[in-house]
Amino acid sequence: MLRFLPLAALVLTACPSTATRGPDPPIAPPPLGDVLVYGSRSANTSTFFEATDVEIWGDVAYVCTGVQSLSLHDVSEPAAPEQSGRLTFAGSHGTYPRCSHINGTSDRAFVVSHQDEVQRTPWVALLDVTDPRSPVLLDERSTSTTLEEPAYLNGTLYIASHDDGIAAFDVSGDTLPEAVVTGGFGNVNRIAALGEGLVAGTLGGDVLFLDASLAELRRVSLASPVYALLEVEGGNVLVALGSAGLALLSPEGDVLARADTHGIAVRLDSLEDGTALVANWHDLRIYSAADGNLTLLGVDAVFQAGDRPRHLAAGARGRLVVAGEWEGVHTLTYMPGVSGPELSPSDLLIKIPADGAPHDVPLTFLNEGNRPLELLDFDLDEGWSTDDINVVLQPGESYVALLSFVGSTDNRTDSLFVESTDLDEPRI
Repeated sequence: MLRFLPLAALVLTACPSTATRGPDPPIAPPPLGDVLVYGSRSANTSTFFEATDVEIWGDVAYVCTGVQSLSLHDVSEPAAPEQSGRLTFAGSHGTYPRCSHINGTSDRAFVVSHQDEVQRTPWVALLDVTDPRSPVLLDERSTSTTLEEPAYLNGTLYIASHDDGIAAFDVSGDTLPEAVVTGGFGNVNRIAALGEGLVAGTLGGDVLFLDASLAELRRVSLASPVYALLEVEGGNVLVALGSAGLALLSPEGDVLARADTHGIAVRLDSLEDGTALVANWHDLRIYSAADGNLTLLGVDAVFQAGDRPRHLAAGARGRLVVAGEWEGVHTLTYMPGVSGPELSPSDLLIKIPADGAPHDVPLTFLNEGNRPLELLDFDLDEGWSTDDINVVLQPGESYVALLSFVGSTDNRTDSLFVESTDLDEPRI
């Protein structure tokens, strides 16, 4: 797994301070190869984007954003995605049109905007996405009821509505009639279909199992706000708990497993083999929820558009992953069982004193994949040198390169590029 700074994986800085490694990334990834192979950043998008949710119909990714409302992206060629359109809605803010959640069926999309300091009135919209490239707006409605995540079950759209409870809309036709609101659940933040019923999560840390009439069947306290819910193998429920990580619940409400994601788990989706995709703020993670366990299979991050992008949304279709972050939309391909070769580390900052003296900096490279990796070349700025390299690293093998700096009394920032046979990131 490679972690990127905007121009280089390694930034070398001379400054009047003691020699020290720079700040660590906010997470400590396990020694896993990259099971998500990076494709590209979607073209024609600005860096002022704020992706918040992703769903995929056919070859089109529908992305809710904080400033461009609903953004459509052609992902028919995952290596070259591009923005193909935008939809705004009558209820959207005029300057910063936004939507916060999207969900749907095979031919219907339900788009929701919650209420915040910009978007004063929440609204919900119904789209016909029979032709994903040309969605048709069927109806939209602003409400006095707070709206969050939608879930569809048997002709009814259920929307988490915070302290109001759950709002239910009859969507068996092409209109959005007035909602029927049921309260008494607490501050409902998320909701999802679960078999012939529903599961809801509150900001107070409760998970509620409900039938289709919204009768409460059981309640489980996880003591952390619920940010996403996903039905996984065996009818179990995977729960994203923000900084508290993940919890796996049985249909009976038993806590089967918990996992620390070393980040902020905010979105969930399923990949083709039933594994779970987690948008974890600082990265994307893949988990198996088989046999009532949570097993981490891979960690990756999109560092193309910024130093610390915020992975707030991710959607999957088959092996295709579309990740939305603060500065754009990116495609990746899920490659189960293929974890390399993968060169590590990256996203590394090394500081040395600007005292005019020469300095040597040892830098250890590790092949985190499961196939041999060849280090091909270093591209160093003036004043830096290293021995010529042509090193083949077997899986799990490391190599220490000694970088030599002639010294400087001026503040300067230099960069190092490394070329290797890494599959998806050959030059970092």
